Amino acid sequence: MEKIPEVSPTMFFSEPVAPITELVEKSMHGSINTEYSEVKQALMSCKELNAALRGQFKDQDKIIALLSKNQ
Repeated sequence: MEKIPEVSPTMFFSEPVAPITELVEKSMHGSINTEYSEVKQALMSCKELNAALRGQFKDQDKIIALLSKNQ
């Protein structure tokens, strides 16, 4: 029969092995960051659209004021 080595199993691995719970947490953390990035990008797009629409309202008011002066 073969002999059972009397050394620690960590001796055979060059890097420490992370428990499965740490791997699951890391993968969940990564997906949360991705979702957060998507929401943050959508918020920035909404802010840009809001600023553009506000600018159009100001321009509209100026045009109406100029037209009413001419009449």
